[in-house]
Parts: sequence; structure tokens; C-alpha cells
Amino acid sequence: MRTLFFVVLAACNKTSGETPDIPGGDTGDAVVLSCEESEPVYVEFEDVLQDPEADYLEFEDWGVFYSIPENPRAVMFGFHGSNSDLAQTIGIEWTLIYNELQRLGIGWISSESQKRDNASWDLSRSADNNNDFSFHSRLRDHLIDTTDLGEDTPVFAMGFSAGGGFTPLFLSLAEDQGWDARAGLVHNSSPGAEGHPIFYVANENDDSARPNSMESAYDNAISSGIDAEYQLIEEHNLDRQELNKIKEFDLEYSEGLWDELVEMGLIDADGGRLVDLDNEVAVFNKYENESEGRGPARVVAQLKVAWAMHRVNGLYAHDEACFLDRQLGDE
Repeated sequence: MRTLFFVVLAACNKTSGETPDIPGGDTGDAVVLSCEESEPVYVEFEDVLQDPEADYLEFEDWGVFYSIPENPRAVMFGFHGSNSDLAQTIGIEWTLIYNELQRLGIGWISSESQKRDNASWDLSRSADNNNDFSFHSRLRDHLIDTTDLGEDTPVFAMGFSAGGGFTPLFLSLAEDQGWDARAGLVHNSSPGAEGHPIFYVANENDDSARPNSMESAYDNAISSGIDAEYQLIEEHNLDRQELNKIKEFDLEYSEGLWDELVEMGLIDADGGRLVDLDNEVAVFNKYENESEGRGPARVVAQLKVAWAMHRVNGLYAHDEACFLDRQLGDE
């Protein structure tokens, strides 16, 4: 089923039993560009809003999104944070990264951790005893049988928070099993590189994965001779168009949400933050309870992006994709 997604869906784990309702469409063939030829898509919001093609399947009763182009140059596995699910991996900021991968002929796959009580990832260091790696190994085998994915297709991984902690381990286990594991993208987490190149993305106001810890992980990788990059995303004033990135909100509706945020004292007229992040839970709960708009949780998500909190941010999507592209050389 070839589909397009543009909404953050409800959890798609083995308890749901239903295929999510995804709007249909056809984007045609992906345009494959080199990093030298392509431009960073985050500078133009109209480009950002182009959704990548994606397929959905239920594999062993677990929801999976994937996009495998013809003759993929590589494939990236995506891992959500703790207490989350598949829906997180198709959010707006993740989509920015997928867009860039698609431009480079790189596919992607995302599913869920097998442990659902706190949605954490299995950190067992044996491939046979690691439930999450074993599931993804079987999923990879299935996609090798049903798509253009090959046994020798290079493998990347991307993770957020706890998923970021799983990313280097996943690459190590994959390599132990004979996969061509190449590199990873780690957002808001500070695991060691474990021998594979890692692009670390930290957020200025992240209290869960502090930037200094992430920078130390980067420094350790470099001192060990491992290719690595590190970017710190700083807080910025909310831009009106960041609300318009939410697909269901047109520009006029986004303007109304902007005015409400100003009236409720969350931002000033220039989009600057007016609230204390030490009280973030109370601030966001109050907004979600009192907002007259629809989908206030999605607005909160974009506020967290602008305020550089514990959230995937696609600001460096182009740089991250080109970092992975560099690991492929001329392939």
C-alpha cells in the first residue's frame, strides 16, 4: 500500500489491531541528488511540507512505517523515545530528515520497542537475547523478501532520547550479525559511539539529555578516532510559519493560534518566550486545557522545538543526511 502521511497518528502497537487511516496520494519517483547538488530544505517551509512516500504494514502485530526506494543506497532504522510509540517517528521534525534521505536515495524504517510498559529499548548486548534487535532483524528479513532492500544494503540508525541510547548498540549488534552497519544519528541522548560514526544533535534547554554530556560523547568519539559531528540547537523565537508546518492548520488558522499564544502570555508579539521552563509541565497543561484551538498538543510540540527542549529538531536535517551520505562514499 503506497501512501502519504501528514498527521501524527495514534499509537500503532500490537494492542491496537487496526491499520491507521492514512490519506492517500502519489508523489511520483523521488529525485535523487547528491549532497553537493541539493539545498538544505529547512530554509524553505514550502519544501519542508513535502511529505515523503511511506508504506504501512503490521508485522507480527506491530505497526511499521517504511519507505524503500528502488535500488536503495542505504536504509535507516528509526527509534522513538521512552514512553512513546510509532507515532513519534512520523512527526514533523522527523519528516524533515526523511525528506532529505529520500532526496539521496536512502530508505527508512520505523517501528516500536517491544517493551510497552515504559516503551524503553532493550539494551541487552547479545543479538540473540535482545528482543528489540531480534524483532528488527526479522522485520529486515521480511522487507528484503518484499522490497528492493538487499542483504548488502548499508544500514544506518537514528534515535531520539532512549532511542538514541539504543542507536549505537543496534549498529554494533547489526555489525556482529554481518550487516553492513555504517553510522547513526543521535538526538537528545549521549551514548558512546561504540565504533560507528555518530552525528549528535543537542538542544540548549534539554534537561533530560544535557548538551555538555552530549558534547562529551562527541569529544570521546573524536579522541577515539571515530568520525563524529555535534550540533547544539539554541532556543529561538517562535516563527508564525512553524505553526503552519502542522498540516491541518492553514496560514489563517495558524495566525489565530499565534494570537491566542500571545493573549495567554506564552509568547510576546515577536514570538519570544515569556514563560519559565522550570514550570514547563504546568505551563503546557494550562495551555492545553484552556486553548480554544484544536490539537493544542501539536502546538506544544512546536513550542518545544522553538524553545530547544527535549524534542527532535530537524534544523540540521540536511547536514545529518549528508553525514550519512559521506559514510557511503561513491556508492
